[in-house]
Amino acid sequence: MTTTAASTARGTIIKVPDSTPGLLFVEGQQASFTLEGCWRSPVAPAANMTVDVQFDPGGAIGGIAAVGPQQLARERLDRLSGIAQRHGRAAAQIAWLGVGALAIRMGRTALAATAVLWVGWFFLPAISIASFGAPQSYTLWQALALDWRSPLTLLSGSRGLWAVAGLLAIASPVAVPFFRHARAHLLNAAPLVFLGLTVITLRWDISRAFGPPAEAAGGALEALARDMAARAQAAFLEAISFELGAWAIGGAALLLAAHAFKPRARAAVEFR
Repeated sequence: MTTTAASTARGTIIKVPDSTPGLLFVEGQQASFTLEGCWRSPVAPAANMTVDVQFDPGGAIGGIAAVGPQQLARERLDRLSGIAQRHGRAAAQIAWLGVGALAIRMGRTALAATAVLWVGWFFLPAISIASFGAPQSYTLWQALALDWRSPLTLLSGSRGLWAVAGLLAIASPVAVPFFRHARAHLLNAAPLVFLGLTVITLRWDISRAFGPPAEAAGGALEALARDMAARAQAAFLEAISFELGAWAIGGAALLLAAHAFKPRARAAVEFR
């Protein structure tokens, strides 16, 4: 091994010196070494130990120092961090290209409205119900799991097919550019239609829950029961208030519906 200037390389001890010289594997080659005048660390050498090897200008080993486990761990972490940053930048570029391609297909307005719709659907509080304690807030996704036929408990149950229909509704705007049908753009109105049907369904469930009992049929007792039920229903509806998520979802759904019926030339999507 020859070199024109002093240098340092990372190596591994293969054989510890005993009655014969030790062996290093460094820069793809084996090199013999002795401890006298070369070993620069307070710890004894050991097989498979990672070391820094110093070469003099003539290429001979001038010094060997052990590399501590903390230094190795730090270097490994730095390498992993560098790899993660490179892959992260590449992933971000790919994602950005994907978003850009989707924005071209959907239109920026529709894509932005769809993003707001999804964020509001799953993450923003949509309704607040003032119960006996502190008001309880729910996202729309959580509210779809509530049993509105039991207003006093609002026990959480399975979301069922109606929630699946909601997922299909909010996914519909993304699917529009991938359908060749001339009326595929009408799918942008699906979120607003779903919200309207959901409000009607909830009002129906609440009205049934607060309906007069069957045994109160007839006469003044029925009138009293109906009046009490109407008051209870009105009080429950007053306890419900809309929060940021509801307005975000409603606004995004209205914008998508307007986008669905916006008069413009629509060419069928050609797949390559």
